[in-house]
Amino acid sequence: MTKLIFCLLILFVAFLLWRNRMRKKRGGAVASRSSGGAASRVFRKTSSWFERHSTPPASDRLVEWGELGMGGPNIEYYLLKERVYFGGVCDGIMDFDGGNLRLAREACRGPDLYHLYDKQANRLFQFPPEAMKGVIPLLKAHADERAIVAELRKLLESGAHEVALYEYHGVYLTQRHVDEPEVILPSLSNNEMSAKRVMPDDLFMMKEPLFFIRNKFYQLCMNGRPLDIFMRAPERGYFISADAEECCVEGVSPDENANKIFHLYFRGRWFVIDQPFATFDVGDRFYCASLESPQSLGQGKFRFSVKHGLYPEVEALLQTHRAVLRHGIKTSWRREEIPLTAEESSLLIDLNEAML
Repeated sequence: MTKLIFCLLILFVAFLLWRNRMRKKRGGAVASRSSGGAASRVFRKTSSWFERHSTPPASDRLVEWGELGMGGPNIEYYLLKERVYFGGVCDGIMDFDGGNLRLAREACRGPDLYHLYDKQANRLFQFPPEAMKGVIPLLKAHADERAIVAELRKLLESGAHEVALYEYHGVYLTQRHVDEPEVILPSLSNNEMSAKRVMPDDLFMMKEPLFFIRNKFYQLCMNGRPLDIFMRAPERGYFISADAEECCVEGVSPDENANKIFHLYFRGRWFVIDQPFATFDVGDRFYCASLESPQSLGQGKFRFSVKHGLYPEVEALLQTHRAVLRHGIKTSWRREEIPLTAEESSLLIDLNEAML
């Protein structure tokens, strides 16, 4: 009996390893098929936002939900199988005439709106309650569908309250969206710098389509070559030294939380500092430091600035501690440039109270 249990356990572990391997293969295949370019491939390595459907979804998708104000009615946001976006829906979507007419009520702070989508003509209407006075009683009474369809067709024939639909990367929206042009940034060490908007070609295939509509991401490019550096606002997150030899980029990490991350260009190489305490003096200094509690395991850590300058709190702490470099080189803190080697992403300095 013990041998049987042991064999079953081995088979179960082997199955888990095989399944994990197959998932990685499928993820790689999806990444290679993506039409989002290099930016999408880099993001998709760690981010659920760039996950794609293997085939076009055949049903409506609930892409977001919430409530209208504090304690208000629940509202839902749908991307219809016809690629049309319905927002603020509070009672679900009702289909009539074999699915050719799709009706939904939108909860608003004022009078509610009724969305009516004509699938055959690809037209969307938004009717106020007074325009629906012939339909609402029929809906409440659960009248025969033919009577409801007849009233809806009358509304369509009137042509009133039609809302324009704008196609944007494979989906239809009620607001016009345009892709922002490439942002030209100040040159860095005689290299041309720019930032391009990251946007998949077909939002309908993305599992998180609203993420790309509501959030703007740019990919940093050097001499036209995309870098693995992403940012939200290039004009505000690109800091360059007075001599244009060093640079700091306030970017975002390619994960589902899109946390802030800093990229440093120093002596011809890019380095990364994850979530530091940071501020910048656009001149000949960069202030970048990350500080952990000295009480943690009896020692604290901070990341030295690329050039010079530290947060005041870090400076005060270092004046009472002797800093010991990771490589065993003892030094007291002073304002001076410390070179980075190619093996280091940043200088990690340990503060050990025993070294006082």
